[in-house]
Amino acid sequence: MLINQLLCACGLSARRNKDMDLMFADRIVVSPVGGGAMPLSGQENPSSAFNASSKLTVRLMVTFLSAALLQVIPMPSAHAFESETSSTTNVLQQARAYSQGVGVRLDSQRAAVLFQQAMDQGSLEAMASLGNLYVHGRGVAKDDSKGIGLITAAADQGDPVGLRFAGTLYEEGQAVPQDFSKAKAFYERAAAKGDAPALGRLGMMYLFGRGVLQDEGKGKEFLKKGSAAGDVWSKVELGRVYGSSANAAERPLAIAEYMAAAQAGNRVASYRLGRIYEFGLVGQTKDITKAVQFYTHSMTRGNPFAQLAMGRLYMTGNGVEEDDIHAYEMFILAAAKHAAQAEVFQRELAQRMSAEQIAQASALAQKVMATSSQDDRSSSENKE
Repeated sequence: MLINQLLCACGLSARRNKDMDLMFADRIVVSPVGGGAMPLSGQENPSSAFNASSKLTVRLMVTFLSAALLQVIPMPSAHAFESETSSTTNVLQQARAYSQGVGVRLDSQRAAVLFQQAMDQGSLEAMASLGNLYVHGRGVAKDDSKGIGLITAAADQGDPVGLRFAGTLYEEGQAVPQDFSKAKAFYERAAAKGDAPALGRLGMMYLFGRGVLQDEGKGKEFLKKGSAAGDVWSKVELGRVYGSSANAAERPLAIAEYMAAAQAGNRVASYRLGRIYEFGLVGQTKDITKAVQFYTHSMTRGNPFAQLAMGRLYMTGNGVEEDDIHAYEMFILAAAKHAAQAEVFQRELAQRMSAEQIAQASALAQKVMATSSQDDRSSSENKE
């Protein structure tokens, strides 16, 4: 049935799905030295002047996530996952954590190994999740046929995660012909079985009119349900909806959604919180200290937008000690994943740096890239 339908189509070239951060992260208009950064939606240009006594002069606070940041976003240690027993449930929990970067650094290779173990122990969710990794080539060699086979085998047995991933295949045209009607039907079946992310996917279909009549109100209601059920991406998208609301009284509601997602390890939510506090958006008072904390949380999880933001702050000494070497390092890392304007800043900053400083910054960036996971090294064209 479904397996045969999808496998017949798997010979088609896969439709590229943008990196989640690049798909959902907000853009800001930035200009080189002297121009600063300009927020969207007509927000005023923040002054680069900042009381020196309020600066974070200890760079280690930024580099290693200070105690203050850990109080804002407490994250469980990776060792907490590794110390679990090898039962199917615990192996699956570990696999989810590494696959989504929740509480640990995003690591699809580790997730793939754990999903395989859980699948071997009979988990249909693990089967579908491993299939999703094969379809996207995350942590394993890309194999559409194998990925589709695993996803549809789980979906045919009624697994809600399998149903949701089958819906994603059709919604995004990943190795199968795009079909919004089929996608919606799979999401509805998954949601009926309690899959929270499927509610978020339905919400996005209605928000943007993907195969359905556009209905922002209905889309927001689905996102609310997904958020209430614990889906992190529903929280991120609901935060975006609140933050851009025409109703000024509704905008501050974005904070709670983003904070909950950031606490779950979502790097896009952390980045957006950084923007909120840097520029004083959604009714919040500007707080560069909080902005640095949230950008750092996002940056250490490989978000190129956060790397670009921290590069700007190092470049101007806004909220951190001015440091051209670290700024240049951040721009290299952001440019490696095609963050808009990173190369512009990099070239501008290079004009005031010595060859030795540039070499130092390049060495630091190479060290970060050499020790990062495959997910952090991947470009914005890859899936996440």
